[in-house]
Amino acid sequence: MSSILEIINSYTPFEQSLIGSAVFLFSSWLFRTIFNKAKSSGKIFFKEYSKIDVVKHTLHKEYINSNNMQFSTFGSSIALLHASRWLIKALLIFIFFSGLSSILNADWLFVAVYWFCFNCVLEANSWVKDSSSESSVSHVPEDLKNEIYDKLKPQPIETVESTANK
Repeated sequence: MSSILEIINSYTPFEQSLIGSAVFLFSSWLFRTIFNKAKSSGKIFFKEYSKIDVVKHTLHKEYINSNNMQFSTFGSSIALLHASRWLIKALLIFIFFSGLSSILNADWLFVAVYWFCFNCVLEANSWVKDSSSESSVSHVPEDLKNEIYDKLKPQPIETVESTANK
């Protein structure tokens, strides 16, 4: 093992970066391959991921790739929503571990920055999660809720057409 490290240390930083990237690429590919094999094994944990695969397949087949513009737009919106959820989770994990690393290195300015970023990403997460239950706005005064809801709620199509003709 030490001989491998000596060989790698003899390379230039650029070559070391290329080796690191290749190792990362190979390990990611290997993980995805093993993960896909495990999903097809039928275990309970991987059964949920199989359901996600079917949902993605159906979403793309019946909605995103549809010739109907409304279906295509709807499918794309749903796909973007789910992709955003995964990106936010990844970003939260990255920020959390970067913050831990900064704490261990006593980089207090970076700890403050990561704390602020973590809270911003948590706020972004609140925009993509379902908040349609009344309990999510129970702390807001009723008159303010009604005022905002009246401005944002969808109007029936006849109402929109009649206001457009005036």
